[in-house]
Amino acid sequence: MNHLQPELQRRIRCSRKHQALLKFLKDFVAFMAA
Repeated sequence: MNHLQPELQRRIRCSRKHQALLKFLKDFVAFMAA
């Protein structure tokens, strides 16, 4: 089961990056709309 660990960590890292990107986009849109 240990071979799944790197894939899991990679997905978590991608997910965090994705959430940061969404937050950035949301802030950017709010800034443009202001």
